[in-house]
Amino acid sequence: MAELSKIIEERLNRLADIPEGFSNSMTDIQRKAFTLMLAELNRFDVDENGKIKLSVKNFAAIETVLQSIEDSLYGSGYLKEVKNFLKDFDSQQVLSNEMLAKIEKGFEPSKVMELSFEKSKTIALETLTDEFSASLKAQMRGILNEAVQTSSTYTQMIQNVRTAYEGNGTIEGSFERYAKQQSFDLFSDADRQYSQIGADEIGAEFFKYSGGKKDTTRAFCIERLNKVYHRKEIEGWGRGDKCCGLKWPQSDTWAGQYRGTNSSNIFTVAGGYNCSHAFIPVAIRFVPKDVLERAKKEGFYKG
Repeated sequence: MAELSKIIEERLNRLADIPEGFSNSMTDIQRKAFTLMLAELNRFDVDENGKIKLSVKNFAAIETVLQSIEDSLYGSGYLKEVKNFLKDFDSQQVLSNEMLAKIEKGFEPSKVMELSFEKSKTIALETLTDEFSASLKAQMRGILNEAVQTSSTYTQMIQNVRTAYEGNGTIEGSFERYAKQQSFDLFSDADRQYSQIGADEIGAEFFKYSGGKKDTTRAFCIERLNKVYHRKEIEGWGRGDKCCGLKWPQSDTWAGQYRGTNSSNIFTVAGGYNCSHAFIPVAIRFVPKDVLERAKKEGFYKG
């Protein structure tokens, strides 16, 4: 087993790298999916001027086209990428187990931990398949209904569908945009929730707020980064409390905060949407003296 610092480093890097890789794979996937959909769009009747006819047949064609959307998800390789993404959840779980075993000798994941992790994977699967399919269908229904109701040209309808699937110079395609919206939080939340259950089981009291810093890192995270806090202090953040000389939050909330953040889920949601930071348990012997004294003064730590 690698050294603890290496395990933590790899785990933290993957919080951003794995979702980013999944999102980047969507560029090619959405292009393939559009190509598959293009054949289905030939079902619409057009007049001599190339305009889509306002007809019962064309309204029926909309429903047929919508039913083929799931086929485009299979044929484009989208579902294969989702399955590969879920495999990375398993690799992340292994790293969390190794980290906790380094911190607490003899640690073994409990049945509750295993079950919780499987539930997180199920949520991720449903979000990236059923919910994405429903979202794409709703978007396509709007485009196709408008095309028939307004008798737009066939060329314009094709362009609108292409933009929905592939994006253009201004907006991202539906696949890439949805992946970015969902994959980072699905992956990070599952990882943080799993490791936090393990931290609870080993009785961890202190945690380092860990991870990288990038252009989009919010102020809430920046001032906490690589610093150690007691569990009770962190729970206070979820209530909007400030402590230890922190400036944020400046009110009860902060920019990018998860709606519904509280003292119970702060260890899972961390800094908010697309946050790639994590709470790393710190053994008492490695907690800075001033942090221990602060926790004692507040009555959080009795050691």
